[in-house]
Amino acid sequence: ALIPLAMQQKERPPPQQSIDAATGDTQRVLELLLNNPYVPSAEQIVPAWVLFLICAFIPLLSTLLLSLAAPVPGAVRAWLYEFLLLMAVTYSVIESIKKYCGYWRPYYYEQCGFNVTTGSCADFSAQAMKSFPSGHAGQSMSAMLFTSLQLIGATRVASRDYCLSLGCGQLTVGLSSLLFIACLAPVFLSVWVSASRVRENDHHPADVVGGMLIGGSLAVFFYLRSFNDPFSQDSHLPRQVKQHFLFAKSEACTRLHRSEP
Repeated sequence: ALIPLAMQQKERPPPQQSIDAATGDTQRVLELLLNNPYVPSAEQIVPAWVLFLICAFIPLLSTLLLSLAAPVPGAVRAWLYEFLLLMAVTYSVIESIKKYCGYWRPYYYEQCGFNVTTGSCADFSAQAMKSFPSGHAGQSMSAMLFTSLQLIGATRVASRDYCLSLGCGQLTVGLSSLLFIACLAPVFLSVWVSASRVRENDHHPADVVGGMLIGGSLAVFFYLRSFNDPFSQDSHLPRQVKQHFLFAKSEACTRLHRSEP
């Protein structure tokens, strides 16, 4: 997380075109996509403090409920370790790319105080040049996709058949598909958070897509570091626990083999 602090913010000149009118005056044409009104953080659909609650509360609540409903040795420790590492890396990667690219936000002119007469900005605003990629999209997708993979793996909903018997067992209703979609609810929440950034002109669509791809890729990588494929039979077991169980069985078989005459 200290890497972005050591980087310098990329500065870009204000985009504009100068047109010489027939009267001899010079008129400046602005980029309309960067001339949107700025929405203060407190008035945004998902302000920073709400994003923090989403990215912290939902994964921790999921971990708590799963530890009570389906406890697995070593699972909670692995979840928390990978989640904290994931969020730190996601923040560092996105913030570093923001500073390296220095791309204009959709409200660039308003936040930098652009003067049409002089063709320059009154104030330098680093936030006005941190459009790509979207931090809201990247951080929410990394946290929520990690949580969805956690739910799918812990419940083994992708490898087991869940059903509900009605009428003394005469009617059976399959629930696997419904539970699988329910496990994807955190991802749907992240998509809504990401879309809100485009709706209120805080990011360009490409910024949001880029942030979601970065956050989603990191979530899959860090989840698979400590957990098995969420679509496998052993998806609820951390990799370390699975190896320990296999080693214990192998050692027991060796001792039995040596005890034979």
